[in-house]
Amino acid sequence: EALKTQKKARQTAEAELAKERKDVFYPTWDALRAEAAEEDPAVWLTVRDADGNLVRRIAGSTEPGIHRASWDLRYPTATPTSFDPPDDDPFSQPDRGPMAAPGTYSVSLSQRVLGKEAALGEPRSFEVTSLGLATLGAADQRAVTEFQRKVARLQRAATAANQTLDEAKERVKFVKAAIENTPGNAATLAPLRDQIRGVESRLLDAEINFRGDRVRAGKNEPTPPSLLGRINNIVGTQWDTTAAPTGTSQEQYRIASDLFTAVLASLRSAIEVDLKQVEAALEKAGGPWTPGRLPDWKPE
Repeated sequence: EALKTQKKARQTAEAELAKERKDVFYPTWDALRAEAAEEDPAVWLTVRDADGNLVRRIAGSTEPGIHRASWDLRYPTATPTSFDPPDDDPFSQPDRGPMAAPGTYSVSLSQRVLGKEAALGEPRSFEVTSLGLATLGAADQRAVTEFQRKVARLQRAATAANQTLDEAKERVKFVKAAIENTPGNAATLAPLRDQIRGVESRLLDAEINFRGDRVRAGKNEPTPPSLLGRINNIVGTQWDTTAAPTGTSQEQYRIASDLFTAVLASLRSAIEVDLKQVEAALEKAGGPWTPGRLPDWKPE
């Protein structure tokens, strides 16, 4: 059967009343607000490993009838959540996670209506097996999966920090403009200009570490591999193989891990300490709104 929203269920009931030539009344304001705030119904297939750990959630159809849903035998992607439409380049690969290791898994079916999830039936177990076609098959496939998941955790953190870097750069742009439109004492605002410029400089240094030196590359000069470039190299070689990680991939992980540890600490300090201090000082000075900053206000 179809899973209907409150609005759809109401409209269906109203249509039946109208068909029977009975009175149809307007819903109450509370009912309309509840309909507007309602989360769409959903059907989920949840895959777990032999230890009960959640591996993947796959959306099913909420329409009536018999439907098929497929699991690609992978963990979910570790890249940031995005609602942008998929790339229409036929040669580009969609974001994917590492492959699941052969073994016993289970899948359960559930539905979520009005924000509450309920199980449908009992979980079913199944086996994931290797086709055995790898030329350089790994002796310990679980160790391969563990390395790939370790890389995915680094990828998740690094791509998230990279996204936060872009958001911080946007905040800096607004703060710089807001400072110029803040009334008051010029002597108070001058240090803010220096401070926000210092934050901007630290963000640019972090960007070079994350993405490489674009100025140098723009002059056709060789540049060291970037942090994200190293991670993407590992992902590109490991996400489509069941072979053991190469020495190069393991060395790339070590270098990227060490670099990210230092860059993340510097980025966290620049955003969560220095940038917030400038934004707080701008608020105290009565500056215009900038992203992520709630105003301080008291009735007069």
